[in-house]
Amino acid sequence: MRKIGFSGFVLLATLAPAAAASPLGNWMVEEKTAQIRVIDCGSILWGVISWEKVSGTDTYNPDPALRTRPLLGAAILLGMKQDKPGEWNGKVYNAQNGKQYDATISSPDDQTLNMRGCLVYPLCQTVTWTRVGDPIPPVAPAKTSAKAAPKKQPSGPPKPLDFTKDPDADICPTIPGALAAAPVAPVSVPRATH
Repeated sequence: MRKIGFSGFVLLATLAPAAAASPLGNWMVEEKTAQIRVIDCGSILWGVISWEKVSGTDTYNPDPALRTRPLLGAAILLGMKQDKPGEWNGKVYNAQNGKQYDATISSPDDQTLNMRGCLVYPLCQTVTWTRVGDPIPPVAPAKTSAKAAPKKQPSGPPKPLDFTKDPDADICPTIPGALAAAPVAPVSVPRATH
């Protein structure tokens, strides 16, 4: 009787729907020409181009003032709101023609993101993106002196954003229409009392 009960439990566990994986992170597009970083800006997901095989500009943007902007850092997944568990709906911007389409993203497993864009339903196309790992952190330079030099204040323009690894809170303000990323609550550590 125990074997049957356990076997039934295993069968039910395998038939239960798997929880959808998080779409947040870096994704390689099908053509392997770009990576898209999906970030959370105030519970709404946005996807920005975080890497390009060949640098490009937004030549076909309908706004003439934006046609010379670099595509690196440009948002292509726009205002994706969770419609049901594991599915977000919004718009996708196609930089190859400057148009926006209705879009849905879902992540059936930890390594796959499906993005379906629709001109008009049922004229839809689904592409599959593959998760890429976190970038390798840069190697810290070796110390040259035992005595630390005083730190210099940064001068000149601010450091450009690294769209592959900078925090969402730094990237969200650069996206027109995006809300600020939800602040991370500080962790309170109890102090030792003597």
